[in-house]
Amino acid sequence: MGLTLDVSENGLLLNGAAITLPCDISELTAVLGKADKTSFGEVKRDMFDEDIDEQALAQLNAQTAQRACYTWNALGMHCHTDDGVTVNTLSLRMNDSTLMKHPDYYAKTMFSGTFTINDRPWLKQLEKGDRSEDTTELILGEYSVYATRTDCRMHLFSKAAKYSVIEISLDEDDDDIDDYGGLFSSVK
Repeated sequence: MGLTLDVSENGLLLNGAAITLPCDISELTAVLGKADKTSFGEVKRDMFDEDIDEQALAQLNAQTAQRACYTWNALGMHCHTDDGVTVNTLSLRMNDSTLMKHPDYYAKTMFSGTFTINDRPWLKQLEKGDRSEDTTELILGEYSVYATRTDCRMHLFSKAAKYSVIEISLDEDDDDIDDYGGLFSSVK
C-alpha cells in the first residue's frame, strides 16, 4: 500500500495520521521516515537581476540561514521550514517534465501515492480554485492548496494542463514556490 494524503478544511491526513500545519519535522518523520536530503537556506548572487553588494547579500543569508528543506526522494515529497524544525509547507512533485527546471531540493521522483482533496480526486477538486495563467489556488478553511503548472503555455490549450508541484500550507502563509527557489543548498 502506498502513501496517502488527504487535505480538507479539517487538516491533513498523511497515511491516516492527522497532521496540522505548522508542525514539528518529527511529526512528518514519524510517518514518512527520515528524509533523504536536507538543504539549508542560501542566497546566491546570481539570483538577482541587478548587482547586490556584499553587505546586503550577507544580511539576506543571515535571514535565511535557518531555513531548511527536507526531501523524501522515493516518495516524491519535500517540506519547507523557516527555522529548520517547524514545517510550514508540504510539497508534492506531480510530474517529470523536462520543460521546467526543478530546484535541487525537489524529490528526484514523482509523487506516486494517492493525493485527495476532501477525500475526492485532487485534480477535479482543484478545478474549483482560483486559476491564473500558470497557477491554481484552492482555499480549504485555514489551508491553501497551491499548484503550479509545468508549462503555462499548455493552459491555452488544455483545462487539465499538467501540474509540476502542489504545495499545501496555511492560507495566511503567503510564501509560494518562487519565494524558496534557489534558497537551499544540499548537504545530505
